[in-house]
Amino acid sequence: MGTAIALMVMLIGMLVVAGTPTGTLLSAMTIAGALGTFAIWMEPYRRARFFAFLNPWHDAQGTGFQIVQAMIGMGSGGIFGVGLGQASRRSSTCRRHTPT
Repeated sequence: MGTAIALMVMLIGMLVVAGTPTGTLLSAMTIAGALGTFAIWMEPYRRARFFAFLNPWHDAQGTGFQIVQAMIGMGSGGIFGVGLGQASRRSSTCRRHTPT
């Protein structure tokens, strides 16, 4: 979802800089929006991901898990992070496999 939005924003920006007429841009964005909404609504997994994108806290342990974890990570470390080994949360994939 995020990649598609980023690509659409870049495409629209390039078309604006290239001098595409406003009416053409509005028509294209309307058609793309309608097709995108239709595509999202027709598949249940896309609909679930879209609603998780809008409200990730509704299902924080299911479809919204990645978004919630990203928000927690950005909230604690910002763009530049807190430093190597200084994280307050440890991932479940970073467990030791040997006894201590």
